Amino acid sequence: FLFHPNSGAAGRFGDLQAARAGRHKAFYLTGAAEACGGGRGTQQLHDPPLIFDLDGDRAEATPLGVDTPEYQEVLEKVTRAREELLWDIATDQSVSVADYTTDQSAAPCCDPQRAACRCPAPH
Repeated sequence: FLFHPNSGAAGRFGDLQAARAGRHKAFYLTGAAEACGGGRGTQQLHDPPLIFDLDGDRAEATPLGVDTPEYQEVLEKVTRAREELLWDIATDQSVSVADYTTDQSAAPCCDPQRAACRCPAPH
């Protein structure tokens, strides 16, 4: 499993946005990312999550139907792993004191030459 915490580009830092399980990806939060023109969509919480089969839908355009056996099987696995992760975080005694909302060393990069970086739109 690969968990995708929110980088702050859309929504709050650290919110669990998505989880990847093999060829499937489950989204709990979508929207609110800043578009190239500076606009923002509305953040949406998905319960149950949107689940995509990345082998058949690389663009993540069409989620699996919630009533399909494939969706139910993936949902069970992702839910169990997510609950374990959240329990581990909640019971961790070595809590970090870093404030990722203000610590510039942990902030997302801003370099237009790097595809992984996001820069705020000029106002």
